[in-house]
Amino acid sequence: MDTRRYLTLDLIRGLCAVAVACYHFATWNYGLTIESAGAFGVYIFFILSALAMMISHAERFHHSIDAEGLYDFFAKRIARILPLLMLVALAMFLRAAVRGQPMDSALPQAILTGTAAFGFHLPGYLSNAVGAWSLGIEAMFYVVFPLVALAMARISSAQLAAATLAAILFQQLLMWVIAPLGQPDHWYFYATPLTFAPFFAFGLWAWRIGPADDPRMFWAALAALVFVLAFSIVDGRDIYRAPLAYLGLSALSAIVVMAAFRARCPAMLARLAVWLGEISYALYLTHWFTNEVVTRLVARLGEVPAALHLAIFLAVAMTVAAATYRLFERPARVLIRRRMIGGGKAPSMTAP
Repeated sequence: MDTRRYLTLDLIRGLCAVAVACYHFATWNYGLTIESAGAFGVYIFFILSALAMMISHAERFHHSIDAEGLYDFFAKRIARILPLLMLVALAMFLRAAVRGQPMDSALPQAILTGTAAFGFHLPGYLSNAVGAWSLGIEAMFYVVFPLVALAMARISSAQLAAATLAAILFQQLLMWVIAPLGQPDHWYFYATPLTFAPFFAFGLWAWRIGPADDPRMFWAALAALVFVLAFSIVDGRDIYRAPLAYLGLSALSAIVVMAAFRARCPAMLARLAVWLGEISYALYLTHWFTNEVVTRLVARLGEVPAALHLAIFLAVAMTVAAATYRLFERPARVLIRRRMIGGGKAPSMTAP
């Protein structure tokens, strides 16, 4: 296992979590939709996930897939994503119960979400929590990852390129077929593993190209990230129905991660990168709760400028995420790892 911590990857992950939180904040409170920030902020997670899985586990599955390796891999994945996902699914179920929503659908949704089983079928439809659908997509990648890692040790770059192009082709065919659908049906059929297979492939490419220690790549990664996230501010096209824009943003998202993997993070940003990387998962899954609390607080304060509203939201959201990470996510991960595989210490490298 590569035990280095890739700080720029941490920073990119954290900034994407902040972007998704801001996207939802602007949509929920002001009806302002910056689609590229919300969509590709999540899709970059998928690229980072594939890269991080290869960094951590490629050697384990380089020669063969054995029972011990599979158990170790899935135990670590369970410890990483399920505790907080279960907690959020439970919180959303209790919220639905308090609001008098039908329990005959709320309970099955909570179970499917909390176990990540919703990833096997339309996670965008089955999810009961904001953003949790992407964890269903992640879970499906984890299911096939040992085979992917084994294949990566054997296929050439030309074969990987062919597989990537095939994934993009199938993705675009799917998007073309569902394009005429209205909401929410379009989203339900869009949020499936086939749609996001190319992004995981981009992460495999980042791993194959390899890391470096180039300070120039840091600024290249940040510049590309800003362009991707801000695209919808200057271009109002529906990116889900604009193939060239979608593919262009996809390619730039791949460049973001590849450049970040080859970047040297400035020393002055090292602690911020680690902190943002640590709280990113909690921020992603809990910012809906923070928004509800902050919205009620701001309503009591009266007329509050949007910029101040956003600043309060981000401050509270990051505080809640940090507390969730420190008090629940990390202890739960350590406990489960200790019980399942006998090693409670969290890895020192960046983790998805």
